[in-house]
Amino acid sequence: MNKHKIAVIGVGTAGLTSLCHCLGWLPEDWEVYSISDPKISILGIGESTTVTIPKSLYLGARFTMFRDSDHVDGTLKQGVKYVDWRDEDFYSQIIPPSHGIHFNNFKLKEFCFSRFRTMWGTKFIEVSGKIDSVENEKNVAVVMMEGQRLEFNFVIDCRGYPEDYSDYTMASTIPVNHALVNMVPEPGDWDWTYHVAHRNGWMFGIPLKTRQGWGYLYNDIITERADAIDDIAERFKTKPEDLQLREFSFKNYYAKKFIDGRIVKNGNRALFFEPIEALSGFFYDEVMRYFFDTLYGKYTDDEANNHLTRIAEDMVSMIAYIYHGGSKFDSEFWRKTKQSTTEHLKNDQRFNDYLNAMRSMSMADRSAGKLFGVFTTFSWVDFDKHLGYNYITNSKEPKEW
Repeated sequence: MNKHKIAVIGVGTAGLTSLCHCLGWLPEDWEVYSISDPKISILGIGESTTVTIPKSLYLGARFTMFRDSDHVDGTLKQGVKYVDWRDEDFYSQIIPPSHGIHFNNFKLKEFCFSRFRTMWGTKFIEVSGKIDSVENEKNVAVVMMEGQRLEFNFVIDCRGYPEDYSDYTMASTIPVNHALVNMVPEPGDWDWTYHVAHRNGWMFGIPLKTRQGWGYLYNDIITERADAIDDIAERFKTKPEDLQLREFSFKNYYAKKFIDGRIVKNGNRALFFEPIEALSGFFYDEVMRYFFDTLYGKYTDDEANNHLTRIAEDMVSMIAYIYHGGSKFDSEFWRKTKQSTTEHLKNDQRFNDYLNAMRSMSMADRSAGKLFGVFTTFSWVDFDKHLGYNYITNSKEPKEW
């Protein structure tokens, strides 16, 4: 190959942000290919992000909410509002001046591709077709597409859920595995993501400029589908048969190896966790950061994989940390969840090391926002107080510290 070539397979959120990284960070002697199968549709619920995705979109497509929000039906995200997890609702806020976004998944590809073509010219190349296989060979990654052999220096594989899970670690501590999605054809007029606890789990609410997306999450081993539908119908004050629901089951998992020779797993091919706090999107950005660190010699593949595995494990513990105090509901789901997540945290030495380190910090040190695991000290303490844990500080300190 005369030129350096990298391919990103898939055009969901992870595929698009991976393209942004490649276009923004790779030198001009690289060609960046987007490979996708036009027959594969995206989920299109509406998406909530952490601060990393707006940064990636700016890097590759110069996306800003000030100029471009209408193109993606986007709204600003200042944090997460937790409802019915405790007697008082509370916010998990994004520390200023950063922000996340909510956007319409269906519109993001059209916006990004238009901007890619304008900004990057011949560096950006589009290829469409059905992917037959992606394989490592000596010095190249090979994509077989409808009988055609395509060779690349590297491939970022964002094809979605894996066909089997033999090369994955299942995150069985995470308690929900099924979603009922209800679209409301009215604009969302708030600037946070709702996390509303209910007796069978919790429900997210995403505001877009033209509609709202609500996802009722539960465990389909504990809760019957009909019971979940009755509950969501009651919440939206309608009859079950009048709901326009989409639904999907999912597993919570992460890859045993993310960077494997010339192939990098990203998106749902790398990890999928339930959407609490939008942590999966944060991880997809980390995959690209560690890939570039290996490309430029900062880490070996093994070192990068170890770092990414640790981040995935910390994400599981952070999710367990939010869940393990339960909610306002005394139900089978919450009783089982409190027990399993508490047991997980008890046996997680790194989680307990984080708590011990933060206990010794002054208020000024906590306010500095040092990263511990996947959250800053500021966010850890915020959860600690609002959820009433008081592991890190005592209950006499004000919640707004």
